[in-house]
Amino acid sequence: MAWSRALQEYGGESWRDYAERLDMHPNFLDLAIYTGPGKANLFGKIAYFVYPLYFTLALGESAWLQWWVLSNRPSAWWVFGITGILAWLRAIFLLVPVWKQRIERSRAAKTAG
Repeated sequence: MAWSRALQEYGGESWRDYAERLDMHPNFLDLAIYTGPGKANLFGKIAYFVYPLYFTLALGESAWLQWWVLSNRPSAWWVFGITGILAWLRAIFLLVPVWKQRIERSRAAKTAG
């Protein structure tokens, strides 16, 4: 709420136009949000897939950590196993459509452009 109020004071009624001026250090996730599938250069094509790639790597790391926990056989290993598998499956079901959407949009932009 305070951020919106400060932006409104800074930029008036069209504060959304000024919001990006305050982001002085964008990261790769910012670039992924503002990069469309139709970018001609190699960086634009790679940056378009940064968001799902980042979460795919995080999902892989979580699987590795789950394997490590289960290989050390904690006292309640079945609790870790069940919750880990359920959380991992939920993440897969959320991540696969993101990849499909990015690939479809990239192909559509390639054929249109």
